[in-house]
Amino acid sequence: LWQLEYGSDRSLARAMRQIDHDYCGDDYIYRVLRPLNKWLREDNRPGAQNRLTRFHAAVLHRAHCVMRHAKRNNMVPVFLEAISVSDETDVWLEAIRLTRQGFKVELANPATDKPDMAGLPYEHHLLWCATGISSSHHSAFLKKLDAGEPIRLCGPDTRITLS
Repeated sequence: LWQLEYGSDRSLARAMRQIDHDYCGDDYIYRVLRPLNKWLREDNRPGAQNRLTRFHAAVLHRAHCVMRHAKRNNMVPVFLEAISVSDETDVWLEAIRLTRQGFKVELANPATDKPDMAGLPYEHHLLWCATGISSSHHSAFLKKLDAGEPIRLCGPDTRITLS
């Protein structure tokens, strides 16, 4: 919290890296960063938006660092596609968690990126659902699953929505 409020970008990145090295991947995300993210989102004290913005930037920086390391070390390729997002930071936290588990994560958000899965060398395809999944996306998911493709739903809310 002190780093978010007063620290330089460099010292914040160093603190994130140190905490990352002190905890296993799941604990780093589930016990440190996700609770901090939730707390920062609920904080309404003066400077809260600045702390949240700095936290998101620090998470992005950490994610890019670990994902770059995974690419260099020939880890198992995973495609993480954000189908529904309630919190952009949370998707990046998931990318860090998966990378720490030994995967080389490629992240795409269909709202901004138009992923072309044909010919991509991914051994796994994960559909991130934070606010449910539309019936059309769910139908496409079931077709791919029935075809034997390595695709799974993940995230905090995988229920089918009306939209």
